[in-house]
Amino acid sequence: MKTIAKIFVVAVVAVSVGGLWLKPVYGEGAGADIAKQLQAAAGSQGAALGDPVDPRVTIIFIIRILLGFTSIVLVGLNVYAGFLWMTAGGNEEQVTTAKTTIRNATIGLVIVLSAYSITIFAANLARGVSTGGRTPLQGAFGTFFKEGK
Repeated sequence: MKTIAKIFVVAVVAVSVGGLWLKPVYGEGAGADIAKQLQAAAGSQGAALGDPVDPRVTIIFIIRILLGFTSIVLVGLNVYAGFLWMTAGGNEEQVTTAKTTIRNATIGLVIVLSAYSITIFAANLARGVSTGGRTPLQGAFGTFFKEGK
C-alpha cells in the first residue's frame, strides 16, 4: 500500500513540475487549415452526394419501400393459400385454412394498398406538388387518360 501511495505522490509531483514547462496550445488558425484540407480532399463539390433531401421525403420513401415489401409478402400468402387449396385433396381442414388465409391476405393487401395511396398523397402534399388541374387518374397514370380519347 505504501508503494502505491509513493508512486501516486511521485506522479502528481512530476506532472505538476513538468506542467510548468508546458506551453498552452491554441487552435486560433485551425479553421483555415481545416478548410484547406477539406478542399483538397473533397473539392468544391464536397462529398458529391447530390443536393440535400428533405427528411420527410426520405421517410416517405422508406415507408413506400416497406409497404411494397409487405404487399409482396401478402401476394405470396395468397399464392401459398391457393396452392394449399388446390392440393387439399378433399381435406376440409386444409381447405378451411386456405380460405381463411386467402381472406386475411386479401384484406391485408387492401389495407396496404390503401396505406400506399395515402402515403403517395401525403408525399405530394409534403412536397407541395399538385395535380395541376388534372383528374386523379390523369395524375396517377399520366397520358393513359387524356381527355377527348
